Amino acid sequence: MRAIEQAFLSSKMLIAVGLAAMALVQTPPSPPECRISQTDEACARARRAAFEARQGLTSIEAEAGTGAEIYRAGFTHGFGGDMPTIAFERRPGESPRVVVYLSPDKQMKAPVPLSDWEAVRRAARFADRELAPDMGSIYPPGMTPPHKVCLHAWSTWIEMANTTTPEGRDVPVRRRGESACGGELTATFAFDLAARAVSLLPDCVLLDRKREPSDVIRLALCGNLDGDRMAAAGLMNQIGVGHADPGQRTTRERAWSAWMGTNADAVLTWPGDERRYRQTGMLRSIGAFLAEKEAEERGFRVNLMKFSGVSGTRVEVSGRIETDSVDGEGRVNGGFFAPFTQVWGWDRAWQEWRLEGWTVEPFQPRT
Repeated sequence: MRAIEQAFLSSKMLIAVGLAAMALVQTPPSPPECRISQTDEACARARRAAFEARQGLTSIEAEAGTGAEIYRAGFTHGFGGDMPTIAFERRPGESPRVVVYLSPDKQMKAPVPLSDWEAVRRAARFADRELAPDMGSIYPPGMTPPHKVCLHAWSTWIEMANTTTPEGRDVPVRRRGESACGGELTATFAFDLAARAVSLLPDCVLLDRKREPSDVIRLALCGNLDGDRMAAAGLMNQIGVGHADPGQRTTRERAWSAWMGTNADAVLTWPGDERRYRQTGMLRSIGAFLAEKEAEERGFRVNLMKFSGVSGTRVEVSGRIETDSVDGEGRVNGGFFAPFTQVWGWDRAWQEWRLEGWTVEPFQPRT
């Protein structure tokens, strides 16, 4: 159940997922009539079709009609957003493969060894079953068991095409959904598919598990690596993703300076400012400038979104700087954002990535 527990421990990183993969995790509201009748079958089909469209999925019924053998799992995180869908597929005339569906034009794929494929098939036998309730009790007669509280639980669902039940029946379509609160066979199978997918995707497995223990979120973040994805993953491990956190130092200037790399030699170009800020050796004008902006601007934050490996020693990062505006009562009411591009290079001497250039575009209103 470790994978299910990880889903509860990773809510902070969901902010990064929302920033780094905004187009992939936004969930449009349900039609008005479906908000009234959440259990209506027509609404369930409509929501399923909308989800499939957002992720570029073909309905499991249509997949079954092609003769493909498919095991797939989907997730909705505890705040209601879509997460990647993981599918283990064996299509007619093709070897097994794992596919991570992120959007209609974004998937990650890898071949699946026979041992993994057989393991998925074995685990799927009872994945759509509900365990019988435990009739025993560890509490003595007359004692009321304590109430269990579960907040912001993930929802999981699984779908299978052309599989065989433990009783030996061939079934075109099997599906079941389950909450991670007390998740049992279905949730366990779904999170196990995510863990197996990470292990088979060589770029995704590089992402630091200590920084992000959830396999589902690691797959979402891995979807934001392009080009030389191994180099991009290495930089993401070093500087993070989402809201940049320079860590703790004696001053914020020193923290930002250390975040840019031990031997950084970088130039920052800021919109509306003719000066070019330099970071090299003891000259820490970029670190000082960022610390100054943090102190002056309400909600100043640096959001790292896309990592593109140009080569094994060069990575470009795109993102946006954001600030908040407040109304007369001190409440956040919009703000501003500015897209930026960073260039990072690999320092062979220090064996780390260092910032080389940072260009910030003009600020725009943010609603």
